[in-house]
Formats: sequence, C-alpha cells, structure tokens
Amino acid sequence: MINRLDFRLRVVALLLFLVAVILYGWNSDDAYHGYIMAKHLAEGNGFVYNVGYRTTATTCPLLTLLQAFVFLFTDNPDVCGLLLGLLFSGLAAWLLLFRVCPSPATAWCLLGLMVSSHSFMSFTTAGLENSILFFLGAVFLQVYLRHPLLSKRHLLAIALLMAFLAMTRSDSVLIFIPMAVWAYLARTKTRFSVRVAIGMAGLLPFVLWTGFSVLYYGFPFPNTYYAKLHTGIPPSEYIIHGLWYYVSSWALDPMLLLVPVLFVVLAVRARNRTLVPLLLGLSIYCLYVVSIGGDFMAGRHLTQQFFLSLCGIAFLLENRTDPVRETNSSKGKAVETRSIVILAVLAGIGLAWSCFIAPTVRKQFLNLDIAYSTRRSAVDERAYYLMWEPRSASWRAILAALRGEDPRARLYQFTYPAICAAQRTGLKGVCFTDRVMKGTLVWKCADLDLFLTDNYALPDPLLSHLEVDTSRHWRIGHAERNIPKGYHQTVGSGSNCIEDPALHEFYDKLLLVMTGRIFSRERLKTILDLNRGRYDHLLAEYESRQDAAKEKSGRSLDLLDEVWTVFHSEQNAEKALDLLTRADAIDESPEFKHLSHYYRGCILEDLQGDDAAAEAEYKQALAGDWTEELIPCADRLARLKAVRGEFDSAIPIWEKAVRIDAGSSAILWNLAVAYRTADAAVAKRKTQDDGP
Repeated sequence: MINRLDFRLRVVALLLFLVAVILYGWNSDDAYHGYIMAKHLAEGNGFVYNVGYRTTATTCPLLTLLQAFVFLFTDNPDVCGLLLGLLFSGLAAWLLLFRVCPSPATAWCLLGLMVSSHSFMSFTTAGLENSILFFLGAVFLQVYLRHPLLSKRHLLAIALLMAFLAMTRSDSVLIFIPMAVWAYLARTKTRFSVRVAIGMAGLLPFVLWTGFSVLYYGFPFPNTYYAKLHTGIPPSEYIIHGLWYYVSSWALDPMLLLVPVLFVVLAVRARNRTLVPLLLGLSIYCLYVVSIGGDFMAGRHLTQQFFLSLCGIAFLLENRTDPVRETNSSKGKAVETRSIVILAVLAGIGLAWSCFIAPTVRKQFLNLDIAYSTRRSAVDERAYYLMWEPRSASWRAILAALRGEDPRARLYQFTYPAICAAQRTGLKGVCFTDRVMKGTLVWKCADLDLFLTDNYALPDPLLSHLEVDTSRHWRIGHAERNIPKGYHQTVGSGSNCIEDPALHEFYDKLLLVMTGRIFSRERLKTILDLNRGRYDHLLAEYESRQDAAKEKSGRSLDLLDEVWTVFHSEQNAEKALDLLTRADAIDESPEFKHLSHYYRGCILEDLQGDDAAAEAEYKQALAGDWTEELIPCADRLARLKAVRGEFDSAIPIWEKAVRIDAGSSAILWNLAVAYRTADAAVAKRKTQDDGP
C-alpha cells in the first residue's frame, strides 16, 4: 500500500513527465499520412488515403482509428497528436510509476531516465504509434510478470493485447510472442483445448481487421509494407543500414543502449526463468530491426525496447517477477539502494549527453545532407523539422492556430500553389517525382479533391509492387520507383493510359479492386488472384521489357549522361556539342533526335546565351508527339516566352506539359506564377477599363 507522502511524490513525478511530453510534443511528417486517412473517415469519405480509391498509407490502423475519433471533435492535427500522445504515454508512465516502482526514489530515478532519453521523449507524441506501444507493453508486462499462475482471464488479456499490438504495429508482436507462448504453455493449468479457444477469441480483433483489409483494400498488409520492404534491394544493403541505424541512434541517445544493457545484467543475475522469454523477444526484435534497415528516424524503433527495459528493471526491484520465491528483506533493500544509485547516475549521464553532446552529434553526423549522400540514413527528424519551422512544436502550433495562423505555411509555401495550378488545368491527380509530397502538403490539399501520390509509393498500390531504381540514392522508407510511361497521364486523367501492355492489364486489376463494387464477384475473384500471385507474371514481363530497353539504348543514353555531366560540371559547350554529334550517329531513332535537340538547346541557352537559337532547338524537339522525357524541354520553351512577357503563349505550353507529366513541382510552380501574373494583368486592365 502506498502512503500519502509516497503517493504525492509519484503524482509530482507523473505531472513533470506530462509537462515534458507537452514540451517535446510535435508531429512528424509521416503522421500526416495517417491523419489524412483519419480525416476522410471522420468526414464519411471512407477509410482511404485518396477519396474514391480504396488505398491505405498507414502502418498502424488502431492509431488511425483513434485519430478519426478525435477528428469528430476537432480538425486540428496538433491537438489530436498531442492529446493521444499525452493519454497513452501518460497511462504508460502511470503504470510504471504507480503500479510497479517499489519506492518514490525508484520512481524519480526512472522519471530521470525517461526525460534524459531524447528519442523516447520525442516519440511520446510525433503522431506515431510509439505511445500506444508503450501503454500496451506496460499492460502486457503487468499481466505476464505479476501473476505466477495465469487464469483464463489473464490468458484472454494476453491474447487481446497481442491483437491490439498487431493492429498498432504488426512487427511489434515479435517482442511479445515468446512471452505469450510461454504463458500459454507453461504458466497455466487450464486445459489445452480451453487455452486454444481463449487464444482464438482474444486474437479475433486482429483477425477481423485482416479480413476487413483484404476485403476493403485487397491486401492483408498495409501498402507501406510493399512500398518499404518489397523493393528488390539486396538484404545485405538493409543490414548495413540497420547496423548504422543502431550506431547513430546510440550516438544520439546512449540511454537506448545503457538501459537495456542494465536490464539484461539485472535479469541474468536474478536467474528468473519468467524473464527469459522477455529477453528472447527483445533479442529477436533487435535482429529484426537490423534486417529491415532500421528507420530514417533515429531511435524510433528502439524506444519500445527502452521502455520495456525500464518496466523490467522496476519489476526486478519490486521483487514481484516471481511472487512465490521468498527473498531476504534486508538483502532486497541493499540491492534496491545500489540499483537506485546506478539509475540516478545513468539519468545524470543521459541528461548531460542530451544537453552538451547530442547537439554536436546531430549537427555533424545525423543531418539530412549526410543522409542523402551516404548510407547513414538515420536523422533526428524532430530537430530537423523544428529547425525549418519552430512552430512545428505542437504547443506552438496550437497557439498559432488559435491566432488564426497556419503554423506550417513555410513548409509548403511553394508546393501548395503548384498543386492548385495542377487543379486549375483540370488534372484529377498528380504523381510527384521530386521528393516534395510531404505529409503536411497532403493534409493541406485534403479539400482539393485530387489524387496525390509520388514515386516513394506509400499510398500507391501499383508503384509499390514495382522494383526500386537502385541507381538512385535511397533511404530507408524512401525508395524511389521509376514512373511507368503513361502513368502520369493515368493519374492526371483518371483513366488507364499506361503504355506497357502487361502493366496496363495489371493496373486494370488494381483499379477494379480500388474502385469497383466491394462485394462484386469479379472484384472478389481479382483480390484472390492478386494475393495468390496469379498476376505476378505481368509485373515480370514489364520489368524484363524495361531491362531490355535499357540495354538496347544503353550506349546513346550513356553519351547523353556524359553530355549532361559536361554541361553541368565542366560548363564546356564545345565538348558537350561534340558528344551530342557522336550520340546522334549512334542512335538515329526519332525519339533520340528529339532528346538531342533538347540537350542542344540547353547548351545554347545556358552556356552560349543564344536564346533565339535555343528556342529553335526546343521547337524542333517538340515538333512531334510530346513524350514524358521532353516535358523539361517544354518548360524551358515556356520560360523563354514568359521572360518576354508572352504569357498567352507560355501558359498553353505549360498546361499541355503538365497534362502529360505533372511530376515536377518546379514546372507546376512556374505555371502557378504564370497564372498569377496573367491574372494580375487581366485585373489591372479591367481596373483601367472601368476607370475612376
């Protein structure tokens, strides 16, 4: 029983923790991919990413459903993220500080460890699933560790928790599977048939969700699973990224290493069989994180291990990991005193590291420039967003919203007008190819009724099933696909314009699944065939044709790449033109001739300053049917006209270009500026005509 003084000390500790959560509160960009689905669901538009298309971009459906409930009362994502983070992180901390810690001293030491961990505090909110995992993990350990003999009620609770963990983030169950198996096999006297029935009943929520996912989306796993892990990238590459992920996360936040190590040491010394499955689960999860390459957010996947280790340490100090075993009271107090000293020292180290060393590590090793130029893909995502827009902190964003300001306007000040320009041209959707489709941008465009996707393929079931272009630099969770010819027009028009016949047929099947009547016999049969791999040969045919096309035009394209290198790096016009002449002799196809005119025009414009000759080359390049490769050429031609003030002729060129390929936000931005300038000129003439 906790006396009044102990209770008050724990309450103060919990309140300080909640204050820290508020101060650390923020929304990661990935969170908005879930927010947009929650918003659509709350508004009655379906549990979808793009309205009218049954696709998903959330890895944590339980969290997204809770967000949808919050959006019934508020449409502010900062309020939603901070509220859910406070709720579940607070409940997890309450279980740790009140239900487990044997003394206020232990509670305060564990509070110090939590607050000293920059990564843990960063992901108590962030709009991600971590806070729910903390809470569910703490409840699981309460059930598993506090009862030597598990009753039917306890077995049902374990099964339900496994289901909710899988619905929060399916790979998180790897930590808990060994404990669940041990609980069902060795920690109960219930008849085996009853155990099986209880387990099946407890897992029913996850089974029902999986069935709904197959019926509604067409696949048992979220689209992010296919986009991030079905890439064709060698496993060795993922392992390299995974190992660096651990190194970079520990360098930013050593508590993620020191606390689990301390728990392992204490658990081994306790010689308690009950803890073996927990240690096994933590080890399996560590290996799993390495195998998937970690994450691009430093520390994100290690926070759950950190918090479960804190819970394990508290349970060991409480002497309740094995209630049947009798312990010597004085010896237990001595162990607790030594442990408290160790915990206090660790907390001090963590706080000092966060204040004095972590900023240097973040600046020198974990910045986005290094992430895009090396294998070191993990960054301190929270610090990055707060650097670009300090009002990204939840409490600041909420205050800004109360003042009627947009706290993230700076993050999409160029891209949002570009998307509005796309809508003005009559496009039904945009597939970006230049890394601009941030989650915040999708949220901003929620009311524009546009299909939005990009070549990272998170919400796109077609691109997520294609192999990654490994010639480009890739980050974990950010693997770019080559856009199939005709797909930009497909997204923009809403009808299947894909040129490759095999991929065209495959997309027809996906369209039926995404937009067809849910219970139609043809759709249900297509879903079954998709998951059985009956259409995989279509993807294989497409990939093989792509490889053959690359080999066929390899030499001439290599020369064009060399031209581009000379053009940009050496700024040598004569050498670049000579290389172009050689390439013309190798490849005499009309398609290549058009590209050659475009490259020649770039050289004349940028290196020789001959705009008239460059314009003539651009016109020759665009003399035939426009292809996606020539859209930059159309952009240059339109810009030359716009510079001369010829917006009436420049705007139609840009409009035609974006209807073929709207993937470049820069071209859309040029069109937006042209629209704004032309509109201003019209308004000025109207004012002059009206007179005073």
